Amino acid sequence: MIDRIVLNILDDRLTGTATDWLFATASLGDPRIRPVFHENDASVADIRRELTPSSLLVDSHSFPPELSDVDVCIGVNGDWSAPGKELVSRVSDPFERRGYKVGVNTPYANSFAPHMPFHYPSVMIEVNKGTYLDGNGELDLKKATKLKEAIGEMYSMILDDELALLEIYKNSFPLLFRNRERIWSDPRMAGSEVVGFRILGKMHVSLGAILRAIEDSGDLFRYGPDGVVCYFAGNPMTGTTTNRVADLRTGRVSTRKDGSFHARAVAIRSALRTYPVSRQGTLPLTVIIGKLSDGG
Repeated sequence: MIDRIVLNILDDRLTGTATDWLFATASLGDPRIRPVFHENDASVADIRRELTPSSLLVDSHSFPPELSDVDVCIGVNGDWSAPGKELVSRVSDPFERRGYKVGVNTPYANSFAPHMPFHYPSVMIEVNKGTYLDGNGELDLKKATKLKEAIGEMYSMILDDELALLEIYKNSFPLLFRNRERIWSDPRMAGSEVVGFRILGKMHVSLGAILRAIEDSGDLFRYGPDGVVCYFAGNPMTGTTTNRVADLRTGRVSTRKDGSFHARAVAIRSALRTYPVSRQGTLPLTVIIGKLSDGG
């Protein structure tokens, strides 16, 4: 599990390419993200002071648009510092959701990874200047804001693993259910994936589909007057199902077992036709819960 991101950022304010602004301001307010600014390669000691065995080092750069049509280049090493496929997916997914073209080790390869007494993963992120600068090389605020939002979501995807996100979802389910009409009306919320929730181990499930299935098939998802099945997992062969039941009145989540896996899976599949998982422009679950909590 990654619990710290160390940013290796070239302080490029003199060149006006603003990668320091993109990567650093997207991390504001989160003490788990530690930017290290420098004007040359003399900051290795500063980076080493920030690294831990559970850190990810993000080597942050940009490249000229004439070099490649790739929007975001992810560089990885082939040694001890190589991130696993799942971690690379967490890095790339927020950019792909927004329509950016992502390349792995193209047009650049590898990542900065100073040796330490322990191993840790490192990844380079090179962003195409055309994704956030205008034709005159000046900051395009609209494009830059979109890219910065993707970077911010990437941080969240790295630091908040599936089990943690799933726990947040379970604990906040009454809030989500009370706001289901608002969620259905906002494609950014309705199409967002509930990370960790898969039907038959492979079908991704959206928040809108889960809420729709519960609304349309109350007999399958209700437990007593106040209980709702907010998450379930089971054996497709036997139908045996372990359910997480949220009490809509108290918010307490309990575990129940029954044999309704197939029926619930069919209901979710049907709801997914209306609210499929979207790969572009959706909000992370933590952001949705935050917006609903503060009324934003």
